[in-house]
Amino acid sequence: MIKKTDKGYSVDVRPAGRNGRRFRKTFATRAEATVYERYIRENHSNPEPWETKTDKRRLSDLAQLWYEQHGQQLKSGAQRLSKLEYLIEIMGNPRADQFTQKDFANFRTERLKTVTANTVNHDQAYLRGMFNELKRLGEYHGPNPIDGIRSLKIDEPELGFLDSDRVKTLLDELDQSTSHAKVIARVCLATGARWGEASTLNANKVRAGKVHFSATKSGKNRSIPISNDLEAMIKENLPIVDGLNTFKRTIDKLGWQLPKGQSTHILRHTFASHFMMNGGNILTLQRVLGHSSLTMTMRYAHLAPEHLSEVLELNPLS
Repeated sequence: MIKKTDKGYSVDVRPAGRNGRRFRKTFATRAEATVYERYIRENHSNPEPWETKTDKRRLSDLAQLWYEQHGQQLKSGAQRLSKLEYLIEIMGNPRADQFTQKDFANFRTERLKTVTANTVNHDQAYLRGMFNELKRLGEYHGPNPIDGIRSLKIDEPELGFLDSDRVKTLLDELDQSTSHAKVIARVCLATGARWGEASTLNANKVRAGKVHFSATKSGKNRSIPISNDLEAMIKENLPIVDGLNTFKRTIDKLGWQLPKGQSTHILRHTFASHFMMNGGNILTLQRVLGHSSLTMTMRYAHLAPEHLSEVLELNPLS
């Protein structure tokens, strides 16, 4: 860090962390001090072999340090810390210098007896991220014990969607209720919004022929055009009250068997599927859905009318 003193601008930094070498020097100007600090950080970020000490901290200590230095700045930081603490507890809270790849591999094998491969992959990502971030911050200098361990291969989940007849049936059934579920469902079907995004709309988020989603899962704001009729319907029903229970009861009443884990999300999948089937652009869909990666959106690419259409003309039977 750089501090103003009576003698000038003092640089006091430990680029390799609390156990590393300390660099101190005073300069006449802040510019000189800044250049020196940058040079030291770039060239002395790793401790010398003789400066490295055995890390006797427990993984729980690292998790708390990760949260204080980085996690609390994340939208879901507290939730992530809770998951890390749970994982570390059931692993026996080992010392950082004694936790190895083999330890995690054995833990993963046992955990797979009670949870899915997808959950275990998330466990692995959380722990790897914790070590990587602490290394980046200069707070951990040992090897990342999760590096080199491959994630488990998972079959791509089924992405169900409703055809036009079922969309009409669902909306007709929801219209029989006084619940705002009918409004929320229409917003999801018209914009690809998540249920939680559509159920929190207010007057400030519905204006000029668009709905504006903020505090989204990806952290990015989205503004999506809607019809005049839908805008009027939303405004007539403000403030929106979550109608999740009504939606679930309606699905049960209709007797529809939706893919596992796709209750209200079936509406988002329905929007995306129809968008592509009607000739929509995959990059536009990515922006509408708010996906940070095109890979996520590509799950819908096979629904485009031209997808693999060459097969009809180029196969040996044509």
